[in-house]
Amino acid sequence: MHSQKMLVKLKKASTESQKGNYLKSISLCKKILDKEPSNVTSLKLLATNLIKLNRFSEVEIALKKAIKLVTEEESYPLLHLLGCNYISLNNYSVALNVLEELFNRTGDSKVLLDIALSYAKLYEYEVSSRCLF
Repeated sequence: MHSQKMLVKLKKASTESQKGNYLKSISLCKKILDKEPSNVTSLKLLATNLIKLNRFSEVEIALKKAIKLVTEEESYPLLHLLGCNYISLNNYSVALNVLEELFNRTGDSKVLLDIALSYAKLYEYEVSSRCLF
């Protein structure tokens, strides 16, 4: 359970992020995480802000921490984001591992587009096109 003070700080971090003040929001998220390292909401917000600033290696760390703290079902959107993060890092093989495992667990067709993109980036155009049709 989050303390009232942490909730206020988290709301401020969210507001700063919505205004485009990503560095301020990151700073607030890190302060929250210093006191509550398992604050999943703060980890998600931190990852989102880091994505906006193209700080993808840091995104990976925040998402992996968050994934460890949630149920399997709650991890699905985080895993999708992690897979997309690996695409941004040009690490297509790792992206495929994450995204294909996610698709096998969920059957979520939205993941297929990112799988197809990863195969295309690896010049596997035939495999890529099979994901879409």
